[in-house]
Amino acid sequence: MEKVAKLLGNDEDAAHFGDLKHDIGQAFNEKFFDAKKKLYASGSQAANAVPLALGLVERKNEKNVLKAIIDNIRDHQNHLTTGEVGHYYLLNALLQKGKSDIIFDMASQTSAPSYGYQLSQGVTTLTEDWNAERHSPQNHFMLGHIEQWFYEGLAGINPGPESKGFDKILIKPQIVGDITWVKATYKSVRGKISIHWQREKTIIKLNITIPANTEAVAYIPSDNVSSVLENDRPTEDSEGIEFVRMDNGSAVFSLRSGNYNFISSLPE
Repeated sequence: MEKVAKLLGNDEDAAHFGDLKHDIGQAFNEKFFDAKKKLYASGSQAANAVPLALGLVERKNEKNVLKAIIDNIRDHQNHLTTGEVGHYYLLNALLQKGKSDIIFDMASQTSAPSYGYQLSQGVTTLTEDWNAERHSPQNHFMLGHIEQWFYEGLAGINPGPESKGFDKILIKPQIVGDITWVKATYKSVRGKISIHWQREKTIIKLNITIPANTEAVAYIPSDNVSSVLENDRPTEDSEGIEFVRMDNGSAVFSLRSGNYNFISSLPE
C-alpha cells in the first residue's frame, strides 16, 4: 500500500502506510524472531522465508535468516519442506537474494518431494501433492510457483524499480547449474520483451528485445566490460547502449528500445 500510494503521488497516505509497515514489522519480529538462534519460530523453510520475502527481517539479520533457509535445504538433501503457501515465499526469498543456484538444486531433484519426482511418476500436469499420489487431484496449479523463477530468475525478465507498467525493464538472467540455454518472451502492456541466452563453455550469447517507448537495465555476465561485444563490436560503438558499472560478475548497461545481440566471456 505504501508503494501504491507513492506511485499515485499520495505522500500523506504513503507516510501512513510506511508507519504501519514499521509497527507491524516490529511487532512481528518481537513475537517470532529468536535473537539467539537468528531464525523465526520453528526455523522451518517457510517460517524463515515468509518474513524474508516480505521485507520484515531487519537488515542486520538478513544474512543469518538466509543462511538458516539454505542450511535447512541442504540438511534435507536439497529438498523443499514447504507446501502451497510457503513454497511461493521460499522461491521469492531465494530469488530476491540471487540464490538461483539453490533453487536449481531443489528443482533438479528426482526424489520426493520435488518437481522432478512428479515428472518421474509420469504426470503431465502439476498434482496437488508433492508425492503425486493418485488419490489427489492430478491437475492443480497451486504448486506452480516455479514458473515465476523461469521468467524472473533464469530468463531474468523483471519490471525495473519504480516501473509503471513495464516502462522500465530489468534484464538480469541467472546462469546456474548445467543449463545451457533459456528462451523466454513476456507480452507486457508496453510490448514484447524477450531474451534468448546460450552458453558454450566460457562464452555466453544473449539476444534481447526491448519494446518501443521503454528503457531497460541489462546485466551481462562478465568480469570486464571490454570482453562484452554487441553485434560483434565494442558496446561503446553500438547505438542505444550506455555502460553503467560493473556489479558482482556482470557488466551493467542502460538500453533504449530495440534488439541487441551480446556476446561475452563468462566470469571465472
